[in-house]
Amino acid sequence: MSSMSTTFLTARWRYLAMLNYEVDPAILRSRVPAGTELDTWRHAARWHRLAVTCTGESFLPDDSSEETFIAEHYWGSARQPDGATLEYRVEHPRWSVWRCSASSLVGDVDGLYGSELGSFLKGEPSSAFVAEGSAVVVRKGVRI
Repeated sequence: MSSMSTTFLTARWRYLAMLNYEVDPAILRSRVPAGTELDTWRHAARWHRLAVTCTGESFLPDDSSEETFIAEHYWGSARQPDGATLEYRVEHPRWSVWRCSASSLVGDVDGLYGSELGSFLKGEPSSAFVAEGSAVVVRKGVRI
């Protein structure tokens, strides 16, 4: 890294081993419900799993919808090592979503997220959806 480079974003991340497979849907069709999305990761020597079953076609949610409120974030912030906060702009097209009829989160939720947040994550979600996602642009941050 050049001594002229500038760090514009820092974050603290946990070490997580993630498993993601690209599999021919024909192979999975008889083994999982249609529309199922699955993610698996390893943390603190234990495997965790998040799974959802999507229903219907994808759609662009209304501006006032819960999906838009949750998925469409165009500003981010990150605490810096010196305690200051950096605010940065995130740019991406609007994302289509699929609503989910079922969801599950399996693993040591308290160990991963803390007991206060874990108590909420162990219950039934108020909603579940999958966002299509896209490439994003993260602009240089400004200290606030």
